[in-house]
Amino acid sequence: MPRVDTTDGTILLIGTTCGARSMLGPAIVANALRGQSSGTPQPARALGGSRTATVLGILAAGELVGDKLPRIPARVAPPAMMARIASGALVGAAVAAARGTGRRRGMMIGGIAAVVAAVATYRARRWLVKATGIPDPLVAVAEDLLVLRLASGLSPAIRPAAGGGVRSAG
Repeated sequence: MPRVDTTDGTILLIGTTCGARSMLGPAIVANALRGQSSGTPQPARALGGSRTATVLGILAAGELVGDKLPRIPARVAPPAMMARIASGALVGAAVAAARGTGRRRGMMIGGIAAVVAAVATYRARRWLVKATGIPDPLVAVAEDLLVLRLASGLSPAIRPAAGGGVRSAG
């Protein structure tokens, strides 16, 4: 059984963030890698641009608002799930590249974490609304706060890898 190192743990958590809010993970990683584009392997280099971080931040904010709208499809609907898988895989590969570990492994961990988190958070939110009678938009705001806390707490784990250059997995 492969051991989970800090890079894998960071990827697992940022992938989980993507499962709950598909644009938040890329926005957090892009901001953590901002200014690190020179000499950093892809896709970390692509996410390290200032414009990329700004655009992803705007998209993440839009998603937080859009999630409360009644006509937005469920996160487990096929198009939304595909976006979450892609988002988790992208951030997984970017964090792995920034840390000098296997991008393919990072993609797999990030994508799988996004799927598991999408299903788990979808079911938990539906259960909580039904069990408590709290309106869905209020539960969604609480979910936003939890996911934002998780995601913002990951920035320091990403920043040293980007700022310190390529590191080994050990």
